[in-house]
Amino acid sequence: MTTPAGALARVGETIAARPDLTRAQRWRMKLSKAVELFMQEVRVTRAKLTVAGYESDLTRLLAICAAQQANSVFQFTPDLVRRFFLTESERGNRMSTPHRKMATLSEFGKWGVRQRIWSENPVASFPKIKRPKLLPRPFGRDEAQRLLALDLPPLDRVVRALLFGTGLRVSPLCTLKIGDVTFDPPVIRAVVKGDKPQVIPMPPAVKELVYAYVLAHTDLKGHSWLLTQRSGRPYNRRLLAQMTHRWGTVARVPDCTPHRFRHTFATAMLEEGTGLRLVQAALGHEDIKSTTLYTEVTQVALTAAMQRLPWAQSGQL
Repeated sequence: MTTPAGALARVGETIAARPDLTRAQRWRMKLSKAVELFMQEVRVTRAKLTVAGYESDLTRLLAICAAQQANSVFQFTPDLVRRFFLTESERGNRMSTPHRKMATLSEFGKWGVRQRIWSENPVASFPKIKRPKLLPRPFGRDEAQRLLALDLPPLDRVVRALLFGTGLRVSPLCTLKIGDVTFDPPVIRAVVKGDKPQVIPMPPAVKELVYAYVLAHTDLKGHSWLLTQRSGRPYNRRLLAQMTHRWGTVARVPDCTPHRFRHTFATAMLEEGTGLRLVQAALGHEDIKSTTLYTEVTQVALTAAMQRLPWAQSGQL
């Protein structure tokens, strides 16, 4: 089995450990080869979702070069970066993606400088794109009640219970195995963002539902997936997104995505008076700044509720 250190060593040997390569020889390298080597390193050092984002962005970068029949590291210039963002802008990407894409190209550029493929990072001259501050979007109380009132099949009920009752992100939810769930004490052991282990308590109602499902619908083997398709393969992000979308259609809840259940879970905990540090622990946030966004949501909701009071309207007091 290859260790992370061994994988990184092989990547380094490809370029960094070749002092005999001249800059001209390095510049004759194909851009696609540089991307391949960069991704080999990233797959060892970064989380899975980060890897997926980098791969997507750099694949689009290579597609722009391919359209011009260019595939040399010499093509990675500020002009290519501009064309990349112009192309992405025309695709109508959401507000949060430019920040991530700039980070991808910047990390790739820094890597190339460290490997002496190019002397300067082509992205360094561009202004930094600030990450947009997007407030969480929990379901309204009526929306949550309509989703909870749906008559769902057993697997859907378990998914709904885990989303509403634990605040799990969809990726660790998909990778849960039967052995990750215990009922005495009632906890789930998940690998969350950043490949960190987290122990998540199950509320009594969630425990009972999951327990009944495991007994009736699984083979009880610890290594088996908790949530499986008919083929026996585990559910993935796309399938769970399709599942919640179906719920939203029936319950008349627009934009019913798995992550909004997490927003609802956190907001409800704060509204019940749970301390910010406990909410941070429940969500598995490394930085409490991520958790404080939910306090802004509750403040916005409180302000809106107060403004709806009949005597709060202008001229009525």
